[in-house]
Amino acid sequence: MLFTGPKLRAKSLEQTIASLGEIPWGVSFDGVSGEELSRLREMGCDFLVFEAERAPMALLREGEMAKVVQIEPSLADGLVGAIEQLPIDAVLIGGEGETSLSVHRLMVCQHLASLVRKPLLAAVPIGISREELEELSETGIAGVAVRAEVGELSRLRQVIDELPSPTRRRERARPLLPRPGEEIAQPEEEED
Repeated sequence: MLFTGPKLRAKSLEQTIASLGEIPWGVSFDGVSGEELSRLREMGCDFLVFEAERAPMALLREGEMAKVVQIEPSLADGLVGAIEQLPIDAVLIGGEGETSLSVHRLMVCQHLASLVRKPLLAAVPIGISREELEELSETGIAGVAVRAEVGELSRLRQVIDELPSPTRRRERARPLLPRPGEEIAQPEEEED
């Protein structure tokens, strides 16, 4: 369960969280203060979702709650690769996926999966089909994020539980370079 900015400050948040039981929950926000982080920790928050452009660097030192960075599909490959070096637990692909799925969206997910080794999550519409979930899973997507009320999630949970394991292996493309000390074989010239 994910709560967004305005709901974070609502007084009824404590009651809602108490009703969740063991369901993991987190918050998504534009910016957060140290005081708000402390409050979330005390409330038992499991994860934080944030945009890298707006999040303070102090957030990276947070040790109790998982950190999920939301990126736009248009983010430069070099910046996407830099995520590997940061203490981030997962990556959420933002963008068009909340309203529809297209071949382009699938291509974006496949491209980002080839750049990031951390678990990838994709925003998808609540009415996503089993076939669409299978395709996303095959690209390397480890989870999905949907905008929904609690009652709407049971159908999606059932579809996810019935998915087969992905068959394609997600491998990161790496350049092949000679190692220091190795000689590069030169083709022999033929004698006339």
